[in-house]
Amino acid sequence: MPDARRFKINEKYVTAKVIDGEVIIINLANGLYYSLERTGALAWVLIGSGYSLDESADILSSRFSAPVEQVRNDLAKLLDNLLGQKLVVVVEDIPARPQVALDPPTDDPYETPILNIYDDMGEVLALDPPLPQVAIENDSWETDR
Repeated sequence: MPDARRFKINEKYVTAKVIDGEVIIINLANGLYYSLERTGALAWVLIGSGYSLDESADILSSRFSAPVEQVRNDLAKLLDNLLGQKLVVVVEDIPARPQVALDPPTDDPYETPILNIYDDMGEVLALDPPLPQVAIENDSWETDR
């Protein structure tokens, strides 16, 4: 079944930054932090920029020459995790796919995106929480908002 829902980063509770092909995500509400690497970082940029599951799967499938159904299934699991951790939310007010400048396809292999969860910073974040803001900035992954 096609999935045309669009998502955005839960800016109320989440701050994130892409650094060298890895995204570091902090949930300010619960003190957990997360990481997504390589394929997962690119998926985060697409999902956080308002691309639907199906659009993101098509882009990643083309970029990594991977079967679109495999990518779609992997992204569906990732999205379930992101929604379950309240890192992203479904939005209704993004009418069309935004433009995201991506690096050209490479010979890098497709990797199943895995959300890594860490809980060893909770006490530190409780003492001095960072200010909420979303940063999807990287020299090679720029977004037009």
